[in-house]
Amino acid sequence: MKEYNGCSIAPGVIAGNVTLVKGDIFTVSKGHIKDSEIEEHILSFNRAVSLSINEIDLLLNYLETRAKEEREILQSHQEILKDQILLEDVASIIKKELKPADRAVQEYFNKMIDHLSDINDVVLSQRKEDFEDIKMRIIRNMHHQDVRINDLVKENKIVVLPEIIPSLVLSIKDSHPLAVIVEKGSPHSHSAIIAKSIGIPVVFNIENALKILKEDDFVIVYGKEGRIVLDPDKKQMIEYDALRKKAEEDFKKKISLLKTPTFTKDKIRIELMGNIEFPEECEMPEVQYIDGVGLFRTEFLYFLDNLFPSAENQFKVYKQVIQNLPKGKPVYVRTFDVGGDKLQREFGLHKELNPNLGCRGIRFLLKYKEIFRQQIRGILMASAYGNLKIMLPMISSIKEIIESHELISQEKALLKKKKISFNEKIEVGIMIEIPSSAILADQFAEHVDFFSIGTNDLTQYVLAADRNNEALAEEFTYYDPAVIELIKTTIDAGQRHNIDVKLCGEMASDPVAVSLLLGLGLRSFSANISGILRVKKILSRFTITELENFYNKHKNISQEDLHYAYKQLIKK
Repeated sequence: MKEYNGCSIAPGVIAGNVTLVKGDIFTVSKGHIKDSEIEEHILSFNRAVSLSINEIDLLLNYLETRAKEEREILQSHQEILKDQILLEDVASIIKKELKPADRAVQEYFNKMIDHLSDINDVVLSQRKEDFEDIKMRIIRNMHHQDVRINDLVKENKIVVLPEIIPSLVLSIKDSHPLAVIVEKGSPHSHSAIIAKSIGIPVVFNIENALKILKEDDFVIVYGKEGRIVLDPDKKQMIEYDALRKKAEEDFKKKISLLKTPTFTKDKIRIELMGNIEFPEECEMPEVQYIDGVGLFRTEFLYFLDNLFPSAENQFKVYKQVIQNLPKGKPVYVRTFDVGGDKLQREFGLHKELNPNLGCRGIRFLLKYKEIFRQQIRGILMASAYGNLKIMLPMISSIKEIIESHELISQEKALLKKKKISFNEKIEVGIMIEIPSSAILADQFAEHVDFFSIGTNDLTQYVLAADRNNEALAEEFTYYDPAVIELIKTTIDAGQRHNIDVKLCGEMASDPVAVSLLLGLGLRSFSANISGILRVKKILSRFTITELENFYNKHKNISQEDLHYAYKQLIKK
């Protein structure tokens, strides 16, 4: 038995066999290229940069309602990739020095990394790691290698690496390891920040781990303490078994809580659904016991292969989701919410100075109707297998709703003609995330089956505050009276017209905000699993009357005082 101490990154305790990942995942070309090959190599580099940007779009989509810090890291990577200086400087190395494209990228970034290596500064150290990550991502895409490292990481093993960069953290997670051990790495690094979100024990700074450990060695990883035990003795195995049993009991309690229907103190049923990004998430035990999927984002279908899939391929994905859930549970499928900022090259769209106010969501789909048709057809075909609903994003006018209904009707007629089964009464609703749709909610309600309030975008547009701008973090708050007033307007309109109103976004996973929303009349929420658990724990403590009276008593105070009042309420 031997014990080694490192740095705690992500908690948890697990025992298992290790697998060692040594050396570089790729090698770069040697030698020089010919003059006639220059343009080909520049084109290869530019394509790899575009693919890298799209990969990050997929990761950002995955993290949309999960982790702010991780999103900011990846967005900074994207900004570097979009920098014209990067494109020009690497192209210049290829032209002037006749270096192969992958080697030109390596030399460009290595020069910047070397410059930062001797500087003892946490922020600059993070920047060095970012450059390493971007360099590897571009070169890997140039070699047409998979973004994942599944060939090197074995399932149900404890992965040991010399060091790690942000893009590999999520890739490693997809290989389903038991834990991650890294020889060196800063707890303040971007890799560490992202590693905290992947749900398995992670320990950094186990010095010489790749020499100390051999393939298939048995170890215990104590993530919270930042230590590992090699070849544990009987006493340590007893200690581990006790910790594992406690973890299993905690998991059972979580499942038991999720299984229990959600009621307020006065027995009013509250619907708590989940947000998912990938179909595989529906196989998780936790997802089986929630009230359905209130937001299934579909943008990953484009970003996975850099193209929009056919109706048949989408049908397989939607069918997989619906069949992995208990029968009858609803799945709200949000149609593609992409725009000109991500699709300029493919669709000849002009560069948008402000993509959030540009050709995105329903505007894009109605402009490129064949993409819209393929998606609607795929959803309709899958609707024969379960309770799918169509949710249209970024709706700002009745005209957009009517045009969408017309296209959906045409696709229904086509499937009827081909004698393909589908749910003829499939519900079609809209996201309320633009001020105009909230203001005109009474009119919109006459044309749709449900509303889903998207508080992230709604807050952004109401307050003219970019939700990703750190300088505006204090201004971006869904407790602002203007945001709350539009949410209430939407809820009231839904009640008058007898259509369902639900809410997704960060606000739905905030117990303080949910207490406020219940007082406004909302009864349906969609959040990530951890958010659902937080909310369930407090709902049974209040009656609806109490929450309505509390809101009426405090609705005219400042947003800071309102937030404080509700925080105090749920602490009681």
